[in-house]
Amino acid sequence: MSANQIDFEDLITSVSTSFVNLAAKDIESGIHHTLQEIGEFVEADRSYVVRFSDDGTTMSNTHEWCREGVEPQIQNLKHLPSDSFPWWMGRMRRFETIQIPDVAELSPEAAAEREILQMQDVKSLIVVPMIFGGSLVGFLGFDAVRARKTWAEESIKVLKIVGEIFVNALERQKAETACVNQQRKYENLVNSVEGIVWELDADTFQFTFVSKQTEKILGYPIQRWLSEPGFWQDHIHPEDRDWVVAYCKQRSQQKKPYRFEYRMVAADGRTIWLRDNVTVVEEDDRHVKLQGVMVDVTEQKTAEEALKESEEKYQLLVENSGIPITILDADARISLINNIGAENLISTSEQLVGKTLYDILPKQQAELFHKRFHEVVKSGKRREFEDCIQIRNEKRWFWSLIHPIKNTDDKVIGVQVVSHDITERKQAETDLQNSELRYRTLAENTPVGIWQVTPDRKTMYVNDAMCRMLEIDGPHELHVKTYHDFFTSESLGVISQQIEKRQRGETSSYEVELITKKGRRRNVVIYGAPLFSAGGELEALIGTVMDITERKQAEETLRESETRLRLMTRQIPAVLWTTDKLLRFTSSVGAGLSDLKLKPSQVVGQSLFDFFRTRDLDYLPISAHRQAVNGDAVNYELEWKGRTYHSHIEPLRNAKNEIVGTIGLAHDITKRKQAEQQLRNLSVYLQTVREEERTRISREIHDELGQALTGLKMDLAWLKSHLPSEKLVQERTTAMSAIIDETIASMRRIASDLRPSVLDDLGLTAAIEWQAQEFEKRTGIKCRVSSHPSEIALDSRRSTTIFRMFQESLTNAARHSKASQVEVRLNKQPNAITLRVQDNGRGIKEDEINGSKSLGLVGIRERAYSWGGKVEISGKPGKGTNVTVTIPHKDDN
Repeated sequence: MSANQIDFEDLITSVSTSFVNLAAKDIESGIHHTLQEIGEFVEADRSYVVRFSDDGTTMSNTHEWCREGVEPQIQNLKHLPSDSFPWWMGRMRRFETIQIPDVAELSPEAAAEREILQMQDVKSLIVVPMIFGGSLVGFLGFDAVRARKTWAEESIKVLKIVGEIFVNALERQKAETACVNQQRKYENLVNSVEGIVWELDADTFQFTFVSKQTEKILGYPIQRWLSEPGFWQDHIHPEDRDWVVAYCKQRSQQKKPYRFEYRMVAADGRTIWLRDNVTVVEEDDRHVKLQGVMVDVTEQKTAEEALKESEEKYQLLVENSGIPITILDADARISLINNIGAENLISTSEQLVGKTLYDILPKQQAELFHKRFHEVVKSGKRREFEDCIQIRNEKRWFWSLIHPIKNTDDKVIGVQVVSHDITERKQAETDLQNSELRYRTLAENTPVGIWQVTPDRKTMYVNDAMCRMLEIDGPHELHVKTYHDFFTSESLGVISQQIEKRQRGETSSYEVELITKKGRRRNVVIYGAPLFSAGGELEALIGTVMDITERKQAEETLRESETRLRLMTRQIPAVLWTTDKLLRFTSSVGAGLSDLKLKPSQVVGQSLFDFFRTRDLDYLPISAHRQAVNGDAVNYELEWKGRTYHSHIEPLRNAKNEIVGTIGLAHDITKRKQAEQQLRNLSVYLQTVREEERTRISREIHDELGQALTGLKMDLAWLKSHLPSEKLVQERTTAMSAIIDETIASMRRIASDLRPSVLDDLGLTAAIEWQAQEFEKRTGIKCRVSSHPSEIALDSRRSTTIFRMFQESLTNAARHSKASQVEVRLNKQPNAITLRVQDNGRGIKEDEINGSKSLGLVGIRERAYSWGGKVEISGKPGKGTNVTVTIPHKDDN
């Protein structure tokens, strides 16, 4: 055996041995090391591995070794389209070794290959395909760069053997990685299940596995489940223990899955309801294990609706915890289907075995699957598909892998279908697209500017609102300008500090001044936040920009307005104050403070109780402020320190219309009250004088004129008896006598109107009854009078006042009410006399009660006020008017 042959075998042995013992994580470094060894062994300038994508459409240089001085090409040979090299790919797909002694002499049909090889300075090369499971997965090759070279058969053998070693190692690495990922996914799935995943020996009921959820749900450490015999049985609720254990043994003997509910006692003493889903696993004829998931259904047991929802979620979790698998024979009939796959088709394994796809799927879907079935059977290669299937009146997406099943003669005798429900992934993709659409729609339509920049502060995106704010025609203008061109130097300093915060992951908001393209200055608030990738890397900085120029101007205007208001309130001849809800002064201003010997804000913090030196809640100022705190506006008059004030109190509200205190304004009305009192005294004096004059005139008319008329009538009677009995003379004397009678009646009526004698002779009650009769005769309006007691004795002045107010009330009823009836009630109370006149007319209006033209009502009020009394006037449309007068009197005793 030659030395070269020995070196060849040693190299192959060394490489094989090293890869057999290599861990998956060390395979990459092992390939790089081996490329150098075999490159140096065959005296190549470059050795490399190129792998195809899973769909075979592209190829990439994944590993490379270069001799010193030779330029690497690994970065230039990524994701090259396979179809661009038809000559090369034709030989690769036929699993042929490619050996090119001289690249320059390649035939015209390999023009594309010659071009790319010459770009890499390759003069000669040798390449062997890398094959796994009958499929081309890549190729391994040597390049001669410095000079043309022809390699011996040993070099080709090295390449082929090493290629097989590499393929097996890479596929093993891929499989182990997938296995690790699958194990991690399984662990994550188990730990994410909202229940306790467990496994136990069916004979001893000794647990061999429980998931972490047991500590969360029941509170017991996992170790106790695994180490203490009978732990599970001992912690079942005493009322459920016997039947649960018996039920499990019975169902386990049937070796079929089952589900039941029972109670356990948690570590803290709580009773927990569990729904246990049990699967019986038969490892051999004698050894049986139970596996399952315990779900806490305590809340569901107390609420049926919540129970139903939890069961649906739980059922969905169980259905997706495994992989549906179906096996079809050569005639496309189901020969095997697992329980999960059967449940997806709303059936059982027993019912589906022996049926065709047309028996279980809608015709259109069955035809599609049947076509794919024959594609796989004919090609002998596995295929992957994504399909939307109608199940339970619901469309769901499934990813399916159809793999051919071959016999020992390499003949396809059926297929295996492995499916995954990817509805949620599809929905997530749709939701993501919709979310992106909503975000873009929101960004483009929001009135707030949005500005997104890269970490090195280059503009990535601005919305239309930002363009309008900057007064630019569009985002393209920011390709020339940066945000530095739109802010003042002071603002740029602030922005730089804030961007540093955002790059550290902090959010921030701040005010700066912006300069538009047209040179206008605007105040803006920027709300900034960082955007990170899924790997935690800073991808962008995004800021929302809000124009607050008008708000700033409004704030300045408000400050000026507040200043003017403050100056005005200090000058008004009144006192203005505010309190909180606890009636503590929060402000006090106004020129009127000087009359109280107070300074502005001197009483701030002091309570009204301390200011007025009282704790009486009914004290008028205290009561008024309490009403304002409850939402009422109050007016009142108060004599304080020798002066009279008119105060108006209202609730003080915040921007949310919530009452936060009170606001009050007090005017000094001392002089006005003095003038009113003087006028009232004058009015009383004039009324008194008027009544005295009316009484004097009435008596003079009654006494003097009455006596004269009586004498005249007596003389006329004498004269008539002494005159001739001529008819004409007698008629004339009779007519004169009648005129005298009428004159006497008119004289009596005038005297009575001026001062009814019945008032002086018989008293107030009789005078009112007489006046009511006269009123009814004159107007036709029925007038009924009631008095309690029937006789009321009052002094002459009070009687006159009440009688005159009664007369005025009747006059108003006759003139304005259009009434048909008047009710009069006169009552004597312990301390006052009350007169009530009520008609059934149209009803007086609010503006008429206090109108300046209602002189009669003003007179009634003034007469009552002169005696310290009060008048109440009210009316309802269509239900009449009510006038009630109350005047205090001295008791007869």
